[in-house]
Amino acid sequence: MDSKTKNFTHKMFTFNILHLVLLFFVVLCNSSLRCNAVGSDIDCLRSIKESLADPLGSLASTWKFDNLTEGFICEFAGIQCWHPDESRVLSISLPDMGLIGEFPRGIRNCTSLTSLGLSNNKLYGTIPSDISNLIGDVVTLDLSSNEFSGAIPVSLANCTFLTKLKLENNTLEGQLPPGIGLLGRLKTFNVANNMLTGPVPRFINVNFPAESYANNAGLCGEPLEPCVAVGNHHFLFKTVLSRRVLFVCGFVTGWSLSALVGIYLFFLGLPGVKNILLLIKNRTKEMVIDGNEWPLEEVNNHPKNLNLEMFVTRMSFVELSKATSNFGQDNEIGNGMLGKVYKALVSNGWTVAIKRFHVSEDLEEEFVSEIKTLGRLRHPNLLPLIGFCSERNERLLVYKYMSNGNLYEWLHSTDDNARLGLSSKG
Repeated sequence: MDSKTKNFTHKMFTFNILHLVLLFFVVLCNSSLRCNAVGSDIDCLRSIKESLADPLGSLASTWKFDNLTEGFICEFAGIQCWHPDESRVLSISLPDMGLIGEFPRGIRNCTSLTSLGLSNNKLYGTIPSDISNLIGDVVTLDLSSNEFSGAIPVSLANCTFLTKLKLENNTLEGQLPPGIGLLGRLKTFNVANNMLTGPVPRFINVNFPAESYANNAGLCGEPLEPCVAVGNHHFLFKTVLSRRVLFVCGFVTGWSLSALVGIYLFFLGLPGVKNILLLIKNRTKEMVIDGNEWPLEEVNNHPKNLNLEMFVTRMSFVELSKATSNFGQDNEIGNGMLGKVYKALVSNGWTVAIKRFHVSEDLEEEFVSEIKTLGRLRHPNLLPLIGFCSERNERLLVYKYMSNGNLYEWLHSTDDNARLGLSSKG
């Protein structure tokens, strides 16, 4: 065998060895990843079984972890896997099993889960506030007919793949998170038979019937009875009406008695009576804003305002004034043709930008048009319109605050660092 043949044979042998090593490494990595995924899903189901009481033995009969063959958990009651021979959970459906306990947080380890059904059990406590971190990719979530209490978590709005959300027949309270209305894939939604209050969210692609909200005495807004805004809060119209009737009756009775006593004392000629009556007259709490007196609770129920409220939330002028230190110069961040813009921290903790329109009848059309246009639109590249205020001659719009400024400021900035930051984004 000559030297060339020997060299060729040696190279081929070396190549085959390297090929086998590489193939073994790929198989090993793939097996390791699969084992990690399998282990994660097995841990998920084991933690669910350990965290829930099972008085009827619904899980005990089939959820046995002494089998280590691939895909053994796919035989568990209520479990569906992506493939029968692969321990990767696709769906968990455990209705009517008499399970008792709180929401099982270990479910976060079922990383490929797309459907979760725990209806008609005896689960209690609050729905986790970070539920989107636990089951962020689910398409179906059914927690109906349990004993869940507390508020519906705001983070549910981050479960953007949801097409079905059923929370009826619990004891949930508080307001429905407005962000749920932005779930564009949602087709089934039910929160009936809870203790929810406040306005019904405006959904972007679908309208749900009144039955979806039934037996929540405090809910209002289409398709239910209309809401009435008091300050920054919304109440069912008939509830506010009954409160107003009681208030008016008490008010008239009190003032009648006060007037009779005042007249009686006045004609007796007691000194200082006029001053006392004047003090009683001015006992209503008021706030002075820009030299004008504003009642702390003023509601303008003009039909135009009720119509605009279908697009965004109505807010109180007194509240917005407080949030901007009475529209102080230190809070001013912009000045344009339509009005001035102020940075503010409102009562729910949000930092917002408030545009206060110049007092002019010519700007009324601009004000209404901006609400109807931006109130309908929801897009990542558009600044969200959060609310509006229309009281007396004041017109204000409330936007989400942009900490980095607007596009005009970046394009026309004289700061070299700002220009460098903008160019680097391109």
